[in-house]
Amino acid sequence: MKKLLLILPILIFYFNYKSFCQTDVAGKSCTDCHANLIKQPVVHAAAEDACDNCHVPNGDKHPQAGVKGFSLSEKMPDLCFICHDENTKKHIHPPAEEGECLICHSPHGSANKSLLVNAPPSALCAECHDLDMTNKRIKHKPVEEGNCQLCHDPHQSDFSNYLKEEKPKLCMDCHAKVKLEAGLKNLHPPFDDDCANCHETHSSDNKKLLISKMPGLCFECHDEIQAKIENSSVVHGIINDAKGCANCHSPHASNFDKFLLREEKELCLECHNKTIKTQTRTIPNINKMLKKGNSVHGAIENDGCVVCHNPHASNNPLLLVEPFPSGRYTNGNSEDFELCFSCHDSGLMDNEYGTTDTNFRNGNENLHFFHLKGANARNCNLCHNVHGSVNKHLIADKVRFGNWEMPVKFKVEGNGGSCNTGCHAERKYSRDAPNVVKPKPVRRTTLTARKPLSIPKKTDTLSGKGASVETPAARKAGTTREKPAAKKTPKYNVPQPDIKGVNYRVQFYTSIKPVNINKRMVDVVAKFSKYGIINQPENNLYKYQVGPFTNKREGKKIFESLKAMGYQVMLLEYNDNRRVRILLP
Repeated sequence: MKKLLLILPILIFYFNYKSFCQTDVAGKSCTDCHANLIKQPVVHAAAEDACDNCHVPNGDKHPQAGVKGFSLSEKMPDLCFICHDENTKKHIHPPAEEGECLICHSPHGSANKSLLVNAPPSALCAECHDLDMTNKRIKHKPVEEGNCQLCHDPHQSDFSNYLKEEKPKLCMDCHAKVKLEAGLKNLHPPFDDDCANCHETHSSDNKKLLISKMPGLCFECHDEIQAKIENSSVVHGIINDAKGCANCHSPHASNFDKFLLREEKELCLECHNKTIKTQTRTIPNINKMLKKGNSVHGAIENDGCVVCHNPHASNNPLLLVEPFPSGRYTNGNSEDFELCFSCHDSGLMDNEYGTTDTNFRNGNENLHFFHLKGANARNCNLCHNVHGSVNKHLIADKVRFGNWEMPVKFKVEGNGGSCNTGCHAERKYSRDAPNVVKPKPVRRTTLTARKPLSIPKKTDTLSGKGASVETPAARKAGTTREKPAAKKTPKYNVPQPDIKGVNYRVQFYTSIKPVNINKRMVDVVAKFSKYGIINQPENNLYKYQVGPFTNKREGKKIFESLKAMGYQVMLLEYNDNRRVRILLP
């Protein structure tokens, strides 16, 4: 029985030998049976040549029918290095270093280039690398095309992340324009170091594959600019534009200071070559001012716009670097003009007399002092265009009163000149001594030099009486006289005004000192006092106003009547609110 048990396995193996062994393969090729291994678009050259380039031949008979594969002639990766160069560089891709070439490559044939087991290459890379690039809005073109090996060497590299070249040279192989920028005078340090300081290499939700949006990206390094902007009341609007800082600065390189895109003044005028409307004001066309001007402010001509303006932010209006009054009239303090006096001598404003502070003087009387001091002190920009002007000394060609502009007739004559504006009649000045040309007008001793305002007698006036007037001479004598009839009596009457209305006011302006106002204006003021309330605003001792009058048509009649009588008058419009101004010398 024991002998039977010993013989039985031998008998079973003998009778089933053919089920464990192949038939005789002598004289046959491997591909006679394994043709499918090399029936691929791309075939491994070693397999196409001879299988025993990699495998150990097993004789005439295949030893086991149920076992796949043949023994390799060498261990991996030494087998591959028989034909392929060995990895010797600083960084070796782990599959290559560990001899796991078959993780990425097929040893016989493949439908993909380089015998890759998957396509596109990015899909193969993603089997091991967790690349968060599919849900981002903008993809780097090589990533979008699945071409990882355009930037990365899949086997080995001397550069980090298995890059084929060091950055930024690698990027410049494709980005030719950026390569040209690398040859400019000033290189932005992040650009010179590594493009990845600012750009994502695979994908991003921001334009240009930026790591974060502008200007926040720039503030990661330039925190001092961020602090300036956050702590300022006025911010340059272009900074919050989609391009942010790149509107003015090159993020890569430039031949100009501060990495500006162009020379500073030229750069500013690219935007300021037209009228710009903001939420609070309208910025005039600065480029037009400079080009049409016979004179340009020396600060702009020599040093550019940033001498006066901060290009980022400021706590002063108009992005000014130092305080400067924003209105047409000021309190006359030189401290408010720090911007101007950072270049100009403050004696121009503070010294009433002298011959060295300014050439705008009458003898030794400083006419800048005259204009900039006192209760009705003017601002510099009332008379000067601070950027450029068709006139010498940056004198403005127009003076604005509200929404109405009046021409400035300024002349330079010999050692002095003259000025005739809406503020006053023509005044002359001379630096010659003795001073015989006074800037102030010769005072009139009587009121007969101008025709008095004649208003026909009517009982529907505010007083309900006829228009009689008390003159200074009559007051002195204790008597009154009837108002003399004007040579040109208007054919219309000024109706009783509605005191509640605000549409019409008649304003009287004079440049003389307040103590003399009544002497010069009594003939006009006395007559208009019958048709409205005369008042003198606290903030302007040189101005009287009468009114209000609600009817535009009747207000225009007042204007025409005064003009016909020889007065220098202006009709100003403030939307629907009109005022008549009478200018007296």
